[in-house]
Amino acid sequence: MNRNVHYQTRQRELILSYLKRHPLCMTAEQIIKGLADEGNTVSKTTVYRSLEFFCLDGSVMRFTNDSGESATYRYAGGHCSHFHIKCTECGSTACVDCSFADSMQEHLLSHHGFTVNQGMSIFYGVCAPCRSKSIRTGP
Repeated sequence: MNRNVHYQTRQRELILSYLKRHPLCMTAEQIIKGLADEGNTVSKTTVYRSLEFFCLDGSVMRFTNDSGESATYRYAGGHCSHFHIKCTECGSTACVDCSFADSMQEHLLSHHGFTVNQGMSIFYGVCAPCRSKSIRTGP
């Protein structure tokens, strides 16, 4: 077993604390900038390594685009066993923990033989506040 698995540095604590306080999906660069804005300088390498560590231990979720070229991260908060939704306008994310989502997963398994990894499943769209802004401001 790797001796560093539970090794928690001050930088890791800063990164995880930042993610806990900011519920949006963020890129590593946004995390670096956000920490710097709060007066905490953390190297790019440290942020990427810490994010990898947190993804492995389940405390942070990683969402990639279709090509796998870029990723955003979000604090899992111990609740990654359900679907997520992400607003393409503001970047906010929310958990979808309802009976419809459960029945959708059951349908995919029973009718298509497909098991969904809910912790890695995210639906993209526009949230209600952003839709309201769009309606108020017009095209």
